[in-house]
Parts: sequence; C-alpha cells; structure tokens
Amino acid sequence: MRSPLFVRSLILLVLAGVPQSARAQIVDPPSPANSTIPKLVSVMGRNSSGVADPISQFTVTYRDLANNPVAGALIVVDFGACAELRLCSESHDPNVVVDCASRTVRQVTDANGVAIFRVAGWSVAAPGTPGTGYNAGRIYADGVLLGSPTVAIYDLDMHGLGASDLSALLSDLFSGNNAARGDYDASGQLGASDLSTWLRAYFAGGSTTNCLPEGPCP
Repeated sequence: MRSPLFVRSLILLVLAGVPQSARAQIVDPPSPANSTIPKLVSVMGRNSSGVADPISQFTVTYRDLANNPVAGALIVVDFGACAELRLCSESHDPNVVVDCASRTVRQVTDANGVAIFRVAGWSVAAPGTPGTGYNAGRIYADGVLLGSPTVAIYDLDMHGLGASDLSALLSDLFSGNNAARGDYDASGQLGASDLSTWLRAYFAGGSTTNCLPEGPCP
C-alpha cells in the first residue's frame, strides 16, 4: 500500500508538467452544483436594427468546487430536443456562435466565469398543440451538463410579435395542453400571467422582426 506522502509527491510531480492555467481545475474541478443557470430560456426576435430582444438575455456562471469562477470554459446551450424551434442562423454577437447542424449556441466564459446569451428564433408548432415538453433545453460547460431549463418561445409565426402570435398564444392557453413554449413566467403551467408577460414584451417593441437579414437555420 502506498503511503500518503508517496501519493502526494506523485500528484505534485504530475502537476509540475501541467500548465498553470489548468492546475486550478485539477485541484478544484468545475462544479455544476456551484454554477448558476436560468430556470427558463426565452427565445425571442429582434428589432428593426437586427438587435436581439433584451428580454431574452440570460446568464450562465460556471464555478469550481471552491466557488471560484472558471474562465475559458465552453458553454453550450443545446436545443436539440426542441423540435418546434427554428433558430436564427446568426447571433449578431461576436462572442456567440450558432451551430445550425447541432442546434446549439455557444460561447466561452469570461474572466468572471460568465457567458451571456440572447437567442432568437420562433416556433413552427401548430397553435393549440402540446409541442416540446418542459425542461427540454440542455446547458453544458466543457461537456458537463449543468441543467435542463424550459424553453419558452415568444414569436409563434416567424414574423416578430404581432396579432397572429397573440391569437396562437390564446389557442395554447385555452387548449388545455399546457404547452411549454408559452410558459413565460416559468411557473410550470400556462395562465393569465403568461399572457401578461407576452403583452409586456410586445409593447416593449424588442421583437418586431426575426432572423433578418441572415435567415433561419435550415
């Protein structure tokens, strides 16, 4: 049986050959439990200048076992299970990459372990149908699953928020199917609060259009 002193010496010898930037993660590996992700990811549209609706913004913070931020980690938001979602093919953010093939958006954490996203797109589901279930999103950090947020979608007709989206939302509200795409308040069920939240977004004017000029993912 190896002595504790021998094991410690072996670890120190191995670490001596590891770059300084990687040593901290070996001693204090990243911790999903200490990390912070949203309960809800809101997919919205853009304004006439192509700026993604600020209401859609969410933050992922990645930390290690000592609760220190992990810089340079790859954060991936995976929409692969959200069959009804059509993503815009460009993020209009130099820090965020949209991968149409894998149905993901991604970026690297900053010095504070933070990655900030705004996701644009729309739903192709027929109004009143169940669509994608709750907690269908996946957020990964360097390949480690941090959690599974629900994905809410404000634009239900691909043309930005308008009367037809309101009609589609009302169909969802009265259908009894409890479609996750309309759970804008992250309560777990559709109701008057979701309608109120959608109306606030509509009157804020941040999603008057969608996926222009680049178009949606194929």
